[in-house]
Formats: sequence, C-alpha cells, structure tokens
Amino acid sequence: MPDLGTIEAMNLKAAVARLSKLSEHNNALAEHVVDLKTRNEDLSSRNEDLASRNESLQIKITKLVRALRGRQSEKLDPSALLDGIREHLSQEDLALLGELDPPETPKDDEAEYELVRRKKPSKKLSPEGLPLQEHEIPVPSEERACEACGEEMPVIGHDGLVRYGYKPLVLYAALYHLEKRACSCGKGIVTAKAPSHPIPRCKAEPDLLAQIIVAKHVDALPLYRQSKIFERQGLAIGDTTLGEWCRQVADVLAPVENELRKQVLAESYLQVDETGLRVQAKGGCDQGWLWAYGRPHDQMFFDYRKSRSRDGPNEVLADFSGTMQNDGYAVYGGLSVAGPLVLVACWAHVRRKFFEAQGQSKKRAGKVLKLIQKLYRIERAAREGRFSAAERCAHREEHARPLLEEIRKTLDTYAAEPGYLPKSPLGKAGAYTLRLWERLERYVEHGEVEIDNNLIENAMRLVAVARKNFLFAGSEAGAERAALFFSLMESCRRLEINPHEYLTDVLTRLPMTVPEEIGTLTPKGWKQAREQGIATN
Repeated sequence: MPDLGTIEAMNLKAAVARLSKLSEHNNALAEHVVDLKTRNEDLSSRNEDLASRNESLQIKITKLVRALRGRQSEKLDPSALLDGIREHLSQEDLALLGELDPPETPKDDEAEYELVRRKKPSKKLSPEGLPLQEHEIPVPSEERACEACGEEMPVIGHDGLVRYGYKPLVLYAALYHLEKRACSCGKGIVTAKAPSHPIPRCKAEPDLLAQIIVAKHVDALPLYRQSKIFERQGLAIGDTTLGEWCRQVADVLAPVENELRKQVLAESYLQVDETGLRVQAKGGCDQGWLWAYGRPHDQMFFDYRKSRSRDGPNEVLADFSGTMQNDGYAVYGGLSVAGPLVLVACWAHVRRKFFEAQGQSKKRAGKVLKLIQKLYRIERAAREGRFSAAERCAHREEHARPLLEEIRKTLDTYAAEPGYLPKSPLGKAGAYTLRLWERLERYVEHGEVEIDNNLIENAMRLVAVARKNFLFAGSEAGAERAALFFSLMESCRRLEINPHEYLTDVLTRLPMTVPEEIGTLTPKGWKQAREQGIATN
C-alpha cells in the first residue's frame, strides 16, 4: 500500500497533467477566438464592400431611370428637401416654402436672396427679319351691302393678321456668262474672269457649302440624309461628293481656325473640358477625345486627340498663362505651361455629387445642397445686377465667403461622425469636395471667373447631338475636320451669329483675304467688323 507521500506525488502529477491539458485547451480556445475575430473582421470588411457596391449600383440605376424617364435638372425642389432638413432652415425659408406665414419685416440680407421660382421668358413669334408676303383679302361682294339701308359700304381700313409659312430648301443653278472680247485685227482676245471661289473647279457655291456644313455640324444631319433631301429638291448629289466638299472646305478654313485658336489662347481665363468621340479604325472603332477650350460668352475651339492623357493639353497650352477652370480630372493638376497657372474648380460638379447622394443621405446631403443653392443665388444677384469683375469679387467676399466656411465646417463635422462611411455616396462627395477645396474657393478671389464650368460643358451639346446621329468619325483626319467645324459653329452660337450667313461670307471672301487679315474672319473678328461697318454707315 503506497504511503501518503507517494499518494500526494501521484495526485500532484495528475493535477499537473490536468493543468497542462487545461492550458492547451485554453490556448486552443484563444486561437479559435483570434480566428473568429479575424473572420469577423473579414466578413465586416466584405459586408462594407458589398454595401458600398450596392449603393453604387443603386445610384447607377437611379441615374439610368432619371435619364430615361426623369427630369435632367439638378435644381432643388424645395418641398422635396423639407423632409429631414427643417431644423436647418430659417423661419424665412420655411415661410417661402409655405410652411409658415411670411414674416412682416424680413432681414435685408435674407430678402436679397429669396428663393423665387422664375418663369422662363416665352418666345414670342415676330415677323421681324422674315420675308413678308402681303395679301389683300376683300370682303365678299354679297356682304358689302349695309343690312340697315342697303347701300354698299366703303372701305375704312384693314385689320392685320400675321401667319407664318415655310418653303422647303431652295436650290438654284448659277449660270455665269463670261464675256469674251476680240479685236478685229485677229490678235487681241480677252475673257472675263469667273468670280473667285474658295475651292477650284468646285460646282457648289459658297452658300451651298455653308448649308452642308451647318446641316451636319449644327443640325446633326449626316451627309447621306442631306443627299436624300437634295434629291427630293431635284439635285442628285452623292454623299461621297458631299464628303469631299467638306474635306476641301476644312482645308480652306484651316487658317481661320488657327487664328481662332490664337485669339482664344491669348485670353487670361479659360474653361476646359473634354468629351469622347469614336473614330473608325481597322476592326472597329477607337475612342478619341475632343478637348474644349474657351472663355465664357466668347469664342472657343475643340482639339482632337487620340487619348485623354495630358499630352494634348500640354501641347495646346504650352504658351498659356493665367486662370484655368475645369473639373476634378487629375490631368489638369500636372500641366506644364509657360507662365503661372491658377486652377479653379467647378461647383456644379460638387453639387451633382451631393445631388446623387440624396438617395442614401437625404438629410445631410440636403443641407449641403441648400448651402450650395445659396452660393448660386449670390451669383444670380451679381449677374442680374450686371456687376463688373471688381464688384462681383467684393460681392462674393461679403456674401459667399461665410457660406464657404459653413460648407467646410459641415463636411468636417460629417467626416468626424460615427457611422460615416468614406465609400458611401456622401463620403465620396465629401472627399471630392475637400480634395479640391482650395480650387473651389478661388472663384471668390477672381471676379471674372464663373462659379462653375457649365458654359464650356454646354459646348459639348453640339458634339453630343451630332454624335448620336453620325455615331463616329470615319478617320482621325475626319475627327480633326469635325473639331474644326464644331469650333467655328459653337463660337458662332456663343456670339449669337447666324452660322450659315457667317460661313457663306467667309468662304466668299477668303480667296481675296491676305494672311494679315485672317483675324477678321474668325467669328469674333467677323462680328466686330460687321458692327463697325453698321456703325460707320
């Protein structure tokens, strides 16, 4: 029988064994807990990614539905914003939206930026500038006798009635009789020279060439459709012939377009943007790009490039110095230009991102949109007051600067809140805004600069409409020609010039114009010369 010491030793050994097993078990449990935590973190990360992807897909679906069926405008509907942002609205704002009775004595600074639904001015029909056809409509003979006395009533005047008519495109043939003279001695003979023409041996008059260019690059009529229209009018012109005429006209207008570029790049403030243009290539189509450069309410030009890299703008803007406004595309931040370059960002792009974030963060996105809306009211007041650049700068410093500070504080507050997701639409909108904040503030300091890049983006509509109709350019040379024609046509639109009248006159005058006077044939030069001529006469 074992003694007490042996028993204690055996018990101690068994206890140590049990402790060892418990320790191993605890270690296994600890490893399992760590593994579970790791798996939980992985699942949480995957869940966040899936949630972010879901939100992104929801936004894309919303965009598609809006593009197909909804309104395109990003203007805020005040009644839609009320849910969730009432606590951010003043009493005056609520009154304007019908939530309260309007205050009897609104504050001066609030009254200046009241939210008013402005009606667009209706376009009234006017016969001014149209050929007038006058028609005399007599009273029928059986109605001329007076019902009271039976005598024939004399004419005492006329009531005016204006109606509008339309005659299809009028094609005509111009036959030139070139006079020939000969001397009786049989040695002297002379023939009158034909009127100058921009394209030798071309059978199209300048006004027909202008019609073809305007119809394709303004009205988006492909050449094969124009060919059918001409055929209905009695003149069979193949679309291949029309294409060759377009090529020849582009060659003739190249000096004018080069001068247009020089005039635009001589400005100290430019807006820049880019849009895609498919170009036919072997085996399909390649993606090309049209870069737009222009000053608001003034001339602009398109530059075709094969890629969206900075090589294109670096080459075009090599000698530029001044202020350039654009979106947040990273290429613009690394341009190499001759002089100092001040970059200004676009508030319309910021507004668009918060507008899209409303679906997931209506309250917080709505607050930012409300503040941005006030920035635009300040711009509207300056525009309607016809402020000079200096006046607009002072106006912005007084009214816009405090709003910008409030927007910045609001975004910083959102970023610090628990549950704020950087990959959510609101998080992406906030990150985009803060990344470009210095550029977004700069418009306040420059009175000639616009609050957004919308005016250069509007120029893209000309390309977008045409692109839907002729789908792609036939070659890179064709894309460059399209850029030339788009440049002249969009510049005409901005300067309120009739493009057909402009092109007809320029093509007529080009053969007699010396290189030193090409500047008078750009849209701006042409308009100034016309206005000076009218003033002189």
